[in-house]
Amino acid sequence: METIIALGGVGCKIAREFEKFEEYKVYKIDTEDSDEKNYLKVTKRDAPEQYENHPPKVKSFLKPVSGDVLFIVCGASIVSATSLVVLEQIKDKCNINILYIRPEMSLMSEMRTLQERVVFNVLQQYTRSGVFNKMYLVSNEQVDPLITDASILGYYQSINELIAHSFHMINVFNHTDAITSTFSPPAEVSRIVAFGLLNTTNGSEKMFFPLENAREVRYYYGIPEQKLKRDKKLHRKIVKQVKEKAESNNQTSFGIYSTNYQEDCGYVLSFSSEIQEIA
Repeated sequence: METIIALGGVGCKIAREFEKFEEYKVYKIDTEDSDEKNYLKVTKRDAPEQYENHPPKVKSFLKPVSGDVLFIVCGASIVSATSLVVLEQIKDKCNINILYIRPEMSLMSEMRTLQERVVFNVLQQYTRSGVFNKMYLVSNEQVDPLITDASILGYYQSINELIAHSFHMINVFNHTDAITSTFSPPAEVSRIVAFGLLNTTNGSEKMFFPLENAREVRYYYGIPEQKLKRDKKLHRKIVKQVKEKAESNNQTSFGIYSTNYQEDCGYVLSFSSEIQEIA
């Protein structure tokens, strides 16, 4: 079972989507009142500097945590200033991946913009140096066009559902034997990661973050079992599709998985060794 630790309002909302899957144990840290299980309320501060001067006490709350951890945070949340304080409590006993959410920057105040830039850069630097395993980047601005049928009230929940479900499916495939696969372990230095959706019919991609200088790209094809049995040309079609996507400056690979779904599903993972610039 993988452990999820969410910090701040945005992180906690996405973590609640992960709670729908039995594979995860979720811990949430935020400033709002809640009677949820494994929830820690910390004092609300008005500025990041106040958290630096008065860091929350999270050691006992996170004492049970070990093994693989996904830390979810949005740098625009003021409480995200405590990210390193939280991660310090578990870094020596856990394999930590970070799921980082970037909001629409043009809509934020100057203070939150500066805060987000600091957290975004610092967490990338720590990841690139090997303190954390991988940092998965998501831009709400990139995900927004994919949400076409949500009401105003359901808009952000739809975004959170899409992020959590897509990450979960990639996680499932990574822990499932493929029908066929050309995957190999990503390069040690490729720690900054983006993911997104793959249209298995025409090969189009909808990435959740505009990753620059990708050196490795993985394509996941989830195909209904009956289609795998019936379609004799499918393997050649997928190989052709992936070959057309291959670029000379990166490594391209794919995996085909059997599913119980009625329709195909496809996902993309893109890896970079470079710090992503702050827009």
